[in-house]
Amino acid sequence: SGFIIQAWYWGGPLAPLLPRRTWGLLHAVGAMLFGGLVITSTLYEAMVILYGDPHVRHWWFAKVSTIDAGFALPSLGLTMISGICLAEVKYGTLQMSPGYVVLTLETLVVFAVIWGLLDQGTQGPAKERCTADWEAWMQSGGKVEELEHLPRVLKARLVVNAVSCSFILLLYWIMVMKPECQPWTL
Repeated sequence: SGFIIQAWYWGGPLAPLLPRRTWGLLHAVGAMLFGGLVITSTLYEAMVILYGDPHVRHWWFAKVSTIDAGFALPSLGLTMISGICLAEVKYGTLQMSPGYVVLTLETLVVFAVIWGLLDQGTQGPAKERCTADWEAWMQSGGKVEELEHLPRVLKARLVVNAVSCSFILLLYWIMVMKPECQPWTL
């Protein structure tokens, strides 16, 4: 947050280190990695929840926090830092940048807070439930019908992931609809 505040009023120390095209490339790569990961992992998790047996669910929820820590958070950080630096190179400070830049940053911050609360808040209980189901499934010799069809926490994960994807789609929409990208302005 200190980085954002400094960039808002005075500009940060990182922006002058790289040319505008490099910040733009880093921003595009970070945004594609982050958005693609959120959407792809959402679709994959939905298939695991809806069609996976307890073994597959147990495996996925044992790995999802590692995927978040290893890929989602670094690509989110790259996207935010490069986007802020790109705005600084183009406009001087975040405060001087056009409204769509500020709207994008605000949307990303709201997304991060919601993602941190809801997604991270349901991962632990989902992992615990899937582990318990997997253990019961293994003890029963693989009889799935003895387990609850779709636990409530997994239904909540489907909703949380849909909300996350809607934020990603909103961010992409803002970036595509910015005045600089309209065909009549090129």
